[in-house]
Amino acid sequence: MVTYRPASTIEDWIAALRLVYHTYVRAGLIAPNKYMLRVTPYHLLPTTDLFIACEGPRVILTMSLVRDGILGIPAEAVYPEAIGAHRKERRVFGEVTCLAGEEIGNTGLSHFIELVRLLAQYARFTEHLDEVFIAVHPRHALFYEKFLGFEQVGDVREYPSVQNRPAVLLCLDATTLQQRHPRAYQILFGSPLSKEQLWPARLPVEHRRLLEPFVDKRFVPAPLAAHAEWQTNAIPLAQTSQ
Repeated sequence: MVTYRPASTIEDWIAALRLVYHTYVRAGLIAPNKYMLRVTPYHLLPTTDLFIACEGPRVILTMSLVRDGILGIPAEAVYPEAIGAHRKERRVFGEVTCLAGEEIGNTGLSHFIELVRLLAQYARFTEHLDEVFIAVHPRHALFYEKFLGFEQVGDVREYPSVQNRPAVLLCLDATTLQQRHPRAYQILFGSPLSKEQLWPARLPVEHRRLLEPFVDKRFVPAPLAAHAEWQTNAIPLAQTSQ
């Protein structure tokens, strides 16, 4: 039986980030490291959550949700204009990143959809996000657009954090999805998850600090200066978090 939930313990996080590492190394997206973990600077921040699909004790699928914060979101290093425009419109957003999974045959797509559904409802109803960005290889963009209701908001660019592979920036606007793409809305939001399933599962700060030695030093977030306006005009966290 496969279960889907936010990652809540350091053991969950290590298993998920190790799965990302092995998946990305096999795909040639990152260079090997001695720790066998894919940890980015965003994973140290309280604005990042991990989601996992587990078969028994084994993590078979994972993805991270990075909410806009002190480092912005990962794709902003490549698409500063597009994401900056959404911030100026006072949109509340995040990014799905670090997607990885085991080879699990014909059931893989259904597990992926279930985990995306959990993440989407968590983003919308727990974190009150208007939008979720994702940067994907151009050959995958059509699936996200036609099946999940994402829209392309950025052109094809090289993505440094995955060995300069090409990517396009997509955005899921949850505030208009039901009108724009009823089928995608039904897939992601048609069956509401319980409050218990969407309850925040924050990894304690002291446990996040354990990951600091493993951060990929070659991963460069968007410059902090790019967020000067966001820092000045930001709504206090106490007004936006649970």
